[in-house]
Amino acid sequence: MSGRKVRGAGAKPAPRTTKKLVDPNQGPWFLNFLLLDTGGPFAWPKPGEPDAVTLLQILQTLNGEMLEQVRARTRESGGAANKFVDLEDLCEEAVERLQPIFARLQQLLEVHADEEVEPFVLELTVCYRRYDPRRIWCLYEPERRCVYPIWWDPKHEVCGNNPAYEGRSPGGQCAPDCPHPPEATSSGSA
Repeated sequence: MSGRKVRGAGAKPAPRTTKKLVDPNQGPWFLNFLLLDTGGPFAWPKPGEPDAVTLLQILQTLNGEMLEQVRARTRESGGAANKFVDLEDLCEEAVERLQPIFARLQQLLEVHADEEVEPFVLELTVCYRRYDPRRIWCLYEPERRCVYPIWWDPKHEVCGNNPAYEGRSPGGQCAPDCPHPPEATSSGSA
């Protein structure tokens, strides 16, 4: 490794134009579950819980595609269904919870203090219907082409409360390419 470390959650993100991206079409991407945050407001469900099983099915479905295809998906409203999000767009509690996660990632990657790794925060939408708030939050480390799921956010709170979702139920039909199993269409669970 050469001159790389995991940037702290309080650090100002570099402009998107300076970030090195690995071409998602160059090969498979990998899932690694070693950074799951099982506490706090965005806790990943415990193994065996219904949401945990469904979330795993969703990630397996998405993992069967190239990352470029996953990122190109759109919601019923036309917006991006799956996207990279800047740290400054996350709520304060999410940024604070990322600090120990970044430290664990640095240990996992055996990154030295003088090295820097800048993972992307990746937001994955569970259902592409309009106003469906459910999200899976991950870190994406492009050099290793690895996605690390970290949070389950059934109420879209990681980016703060979104007024667009308040008092609204998901509308319309699920898109044919929704990644969730057919029985997981309600917004209360995965």
